Amino acid sequence: RRPLALMLALGLTEPAWAKTIWEVGQPQGHIDVHEELPTPQEFHKKYVLDEDGPFKRAGRPALFKGAAKAMPAFELWTDDYLKQKHGKVKMDQVETEKKETRSKLPHENWNLAKFLAKYNTSDIYSTAQTPKGLSDEV
Repeated sequence: RRPLALMLALGLTEPAWAKTIWEVGQPQGHIDVHEELPTPQEFHKKYVLDEDGPFKRAGRPALFKGAAKAMPAFELWTDDYLKQKHGKVKMDQVETEKKETRSKLPHENWNLAKFLAKYNTSDIYSTAQTPKGLSDEV
């Protein structure tokens, strides 16, 4: 491939792979949207394997509206409950800046109680895996 600057200097048309700033982040295709959850078998066949579609073995994108509301954790996990029952659980990744760094180790020692005390009043967010013990409540 020729560099874009060279192509433009030579008066050649912009290559197909070059996108304008206005195209970045725009929808690039269809996403299935459902109000109901499929069975685990249907989900695996259609959305994980996508055996008969364009996303074969890569995973078909889908949105299942309201799916989290069917999980016990949706009602159970209030900030107070999480602080009381799981507050001492260590979090493996908390980002303290707007720019995501995903450093190997957290900058500070973070537990769930400390995160919950600060997440509404600062620019922190978590990219942590679900802490041990909480996954049993999902």
